[in-house]
Amino acid sequence: MKNCKNLIFLLFAVSMLMACGGNSNSNKSDVAMEKIDLSEYKIPLVIDAPEGAVVKESIAMTMFSGFGLLAYEIKKDNFIIEVSMLENDSTQLVATLVEREKENTKSNENFDSFVSEDVNGFIYKTVSDGNDDYNFYYAKPVGTHIVEFRNGFRLSYFTLDEVKLHYESAKKASEKTL
Repeated sequence: MKNCKNLIFLLFAVSMLMACGGNSNSNKSDVAMEKIDLSEYKIPLVIDAPEGAVVKESIAMTMFSGFGLLAYEIKKDNFIIEVSMLENDSTQLVATLVEREKENTKSNENFDSFVSEDVNGFIYKTVSDGNDDYNFYYAKPVGTHIVEFRNGFRLSYFTLDEVKLHYESAKKASEKTL
C-alpha cells in the first residue's frame, strides 16, 4: 500500500511537471473523432480520440513500469491524454482517488481554481507567468481496476476548450471485456 501511495505521489509530480510550457490557441470543437481500442495495451477501454491519433508509452510508464503501472499517451496535435492503470487489482475507491488528486492539485503553487467537478473528476485552472493553463483528472472504475486520465506531456498550455474535449473523451470511454 505504501508503494501505491508513493506511486500516486510520483505520478502527480510528473503530471505537474508536464503542465509547463507556452500558449495554444486551438479550438477543438470541430475535431473528427474515432474509437481507439486500448485493450491491446492491457487497458480494457475504448476511447474517442481525433482521427489519426497515436498511442505510445508515457513517461510515467517508462519510469514506473516495475510497479505494475500501465500508462500510455493518446496524442494528435493538441489532443494529449495520459491513460494509466495499475495491473494488479485496485482496492481504492474512485471517490478516494478524486479527493486525493484534488488535494494534490490545490497544493500546486500555480493552482487558481476548479472550473468544473463531478464525482469522478474535475477540470482545473493554473496560472503560470501570467498564462492560464487548464488541466483535468478523471477516474473510471473498470472491473476490478480504476483507470485514471489526465493531460499528457506538452511544452505549451492547454486551453479550456481543449481540456473539455479531453475530459469528455475520458467520461465517454467505454469498458471492453478482455
